[in-house]
Amino acid sequence: LKALEPDPGRRYESARALAADVERHLAGRPVAARPASRAYRTRRFLRRHRAGVAASAALATLLAGLGAFHTARLTAERETAERERDKAAGVVGFLTSMLAAADPNEALGDTLTVYDVLARSERRLDTALAAQPAVRAELLRVLGATYGELGDYPRSARLLERALVTARATAREGEDRAGDSAATDVARALALT
Repeated sequence: LKALEPDPGRRYESARALAADVERHLAGRPVAARPASRAYRTRRFLRRHRAGVAASAALATLLAGLGAFHTARLTAERETAERERDKAAGVVGFLTSMLAAADPNEALGDTLTVYDVLARSERRLDTALAAQPAVRAELLRVLGATYGELGDYPRSARLLERALVTARATAREGEDRAGDSAATDVARALALT
């Protein structure tokens, strides 16, 4: 349309200027006949560099996806670490109170054996840790393994089976470490009975 302008000042200065504009059009570059708006220049750039823009967009998408995946993975690992920390704190607290029962001031003059302390602890597990099944499962496993070390295999197997059931019921998908260690202990205890 610039070549057909009625006003001579708005037309191409020469045939050479018109040819240069046609060459720019054929090369996908902005032409002088149109106003050089940002949207027009951007469209021309995108048409001229389709492969590069597509590769850049694919790379940006890939990097964003990897970043999101990595963030989700870190979040899951942090949550797992926090659960394990809380479980360890519960186990330590229970074991500390269990061993405190052997204190002469707490035992009120009774002579307590290891079996007595273990039996008291076993009775306390279901009530004291009702709201913490993962901690209860780990302590059932510890008590079962302890009975196994003491040679009381039937009691060991019973506690370890309870630990296994409790651990599997509370385990999240893909992180059944407590259930795996309880399963190993149950198999060992059953082999010894």
